[in-house]
Amino acid sequence: MNDKITIRRATPRDTVNIALLLREAGVDPAGLEEWVDSFILAETPAESESELEIIATAGLEKYGSKGLLRSLVLRKKACTAEDGFHLLQLILAHTGQIGLSELYLLTESPTLFIHMEFTPVTTLEIPMEILLSQHFRQNSAKAVPMRKILK
Repeated sequence: MNDKITIRRATPRDTVNIALLLREAGVDPAGLEEWVDSFILAETPAESESELEIIATAGLEKYGSKGLLRSLVLRKKACTAEDGFHLLQLILAHTGQIGLSELYLLTESPTLFIHMEFTPVTTLEIPMEILLSQHFRQNSAKAVPMRKILK
C-alpha cells in the first residue's frame, strides 16, 4: 500500500463517514451501526493534510468460529487494485488472530476472490447465523456466496 496510507479499526464516530463511502460505492450500509467496531479503515491525508480521508473499508462480522466479510469498498480515485489486495491480506491475517476457521462473503466479482482461495458455495453450505445476518439477507439475491477455509 501507499506509504501514506494508515490502517486502523473503526470506532462509532466513524459510522457516518463509512456509510458515505459505502453509499458512494452503491453498497447498502444497513447494519453498520451494530458492526462498526468490526470494520477496518484505510486512510490517507486529505487535501488539507490536517485531516485523514477514509479511502477503503471492510467489515468482519464474527459468528463463533465463522466470519462474514462484508462491505469491502475502495474509493476508486484513491486506491489501486494492489491496495485492495493488501487490505484483503490484512483482513485475512486478522481472521487468524481472532480464531476464525471459515470466512464467508458475497460478491458480484468472484474471480478476484478465487485467486485468494475462496470457493463458491450454495446456501446449504452456509451456517444459519450467517444466512440470517442482515447483510446476507439483503445482498444474497444479487451476489455469489463464497467461503474460504482458514488454516
